This record gives sequence, structure tokens and C-alpha cells, in this order.
Amino acid sequence: MKKYLLEEAHEYLAAVDAEDDFAMIEELGDVLLQVFLHAQIGEDQGYFTLEDVLASISEKMIRRHPHVFGGDVAVEDADGVVANWEAIKAEEKGTSDKPLLDEEYRASSALQTAYNYQKRAAQVALTGQMWREHGINLPRNGRNFAMRRRKALMHPVLMNLAMYCSH
Repeated sequence: MKKYLLEEAHEYLAAVDAEDDFAMIEELGDVLLQVFLHAQIGEDQGYFTLEDVLASISEKMIRRHPHVFGGDVAVEDADGVVANWEAIKAEEKGTSDKPLLDEEYRASSALQTAYNYQKRAAQVALTGQMWREHGINLPRNGRNFAMRRRKALMHPVLMNLAMYCSH
């Protein structure tokens, strides 16, 4: 089921890129259908209901956006909104003994993982040495290609490529 949700999300993003309003409507409907299907499966298996999902997102929106929903926080611009949101999210998460990049890994997408790692690294200004301390060895050049299987090397290569393209 995960692959279908991911596929529908990608199709919606393609419609956005194409600026195709009718396709956006259709694809958002498909994404919503996936949400309903996943919620129904959750309910059928006794984990949660659609109402639980809706209550959770409603509470989160109100909690993370007090400037919109009558809280005592005032923000002046988009940067203030982001700063406030990040502070609230950090407070919710609390402190953790987990490795810094632990929650950024996405098994289904090396490129998404690379993007998440970059974003997190930018937040804390990770150096090359710090990357290695977190178990991520970035190749300095392509010479290692002949010595390793392509699959094992593709993750850091894609990470380097994504880092290069983001600057």
C-alpha cells in the first residue's frame, strides 16, 4: 500500500509542476483516497480510526500555528512563522539520545534521504568529519567505483549529487 500512496503523491506533484488544475484535482482525490484506505485498514486491524487521524491533524495544526488559531504568538513574516513552528516542533520532540541523522533516513528513497541529511546538516552545520562520525562516508571521487558494488556506492554518490545541486 505504501507504494501506491507514494505514487499518487508523485503524480500530484507532477500535476503541480505542469500547472494542470484539473490533474491536481484528480490527483489530490487519489491521495485522499489513499488516506481513506490506509485509515480503513488501520481501523480494520484495530490500530486507529479515520476520526483519530482527523483529530490528530486538527490538534497539530492548532498547536503548531498559534498565530493563526488565536494563540498569544505574533509573527511578522514567513521567517517568523517557520522559526515559531520549528521551536514548537522541537519542544514537542524533546531531547533525544538518538544519533542526529537517525530520523532522516528513508529506506525507500536514497535521494530523499540525501535531501533530509543535507537539510539537517545545514541546521547544525555538519562538517565532513561530523558526517563520518554519523556513519556516512562520502567518497572523495569516483575511484572507489571499481572496488565496490554499484548499489553500495550509489547512496553516497546520490547524496553528493543532491548536495551539489542544492547549492
